[in-house]
Amino acid sequence: MKNRALKRVPSKGLSNQGNTCFFNATMQCVMALDRFVDYFQTGKFSERQPVSRALQNFMRLYTGGEYGTVDPSTFIRDIGRKIQLFNGQQQDAHCFLDNLLCSVFEENKPGKNKIGELERLFTVEHRALVTCKTCLFKVERRSISPVQFLFISRTVQESLSSYEDEEDVVDDSRALWSCEKCQSKVIAGIRHKIISSSLYVVIHLNRFSDLQNKNRAAIEIEERISLNQTKYRLIGVVCHSGSLHFGHYYAYATRSPGEECAKMQKFNDTLVSSSSGVSDPTTPYILFYQRI
Repeated sequence: MKNRALKRVPSKGLSNQGNTCFFNATMQCVMALDRFVDYFQTGKFSERQPVSRALQNFMRLYTGGEYGTVDPSTFIRDIGRKIQLFNGQQQDAHCFLDNLLCSVFEENKPGKNKIGELERLFTVEHRALVTCKTCLFKVERRSISPVQFLFISRTVQESLSSYEDEEDVVDDSRALWSCEKCQSKVIAGIRHKIISSSLYVVIHLNRFSDLQNKNRAAIEIEERISLNQTKYRLIGVVCHSGSLHFGHYYAYATRSPGEECAKMQKFNDTLVSSSSGVSDPTTPYILFYQRI
């Protein structure tokens, strides 16, 4: 991806189409991803890339002019054929983001089982080292992920550190781990490690891992974090207020590409206002960081 100067994205509200605050909040943070936005602003997409074409049209609509409110109904209609979340009900912002990213990654792959330049903007590589506590046999597994799921600790940095702490592991049947050497079910420990990072790091906090309740734990959202010896700055936060079944999404995001000290703005559907950052530490749900 070419390292050219990027245009500043304006700050605009998004009209709610009926319980689409999950979409509005997520897209306001997506518009803070300068290289991602540039990819779609300048790219060419065919009919076989319907989500990419729809996203490009939405971004051009959003960036046209300096102020105002954008009606995203056409974009929602076009992607609704592929991302079936727009039924008038409250939906999960992470589910929408995951579907959107997976769709455009797949449409822009250079070939089967290959990672394209768009996906590389987000791809973080993980290593999981599983150790049998009976015979000490070790198995290493590697995986990649565009969105990082973390349990909430006191701060984001502490949540990242806790991710790498050793924990007991079980298999998919919730039984003990099957050791290849012992040929039996055993207790094993697993230690995670992030071994390579990307331009963007997207963090999904465990607010709704329990389907019955919302996790209301407070977390301090640092403006700077370190991941795999790389420094990152905060550029967007999707927040959720209210309960599991009756809540509202809104966002904080920057609009100044390349500026390390860019100020946050609050986006609440059609309302856009200046902000000093997240005011309620129990609401952050999805975090967007960019490499410095």
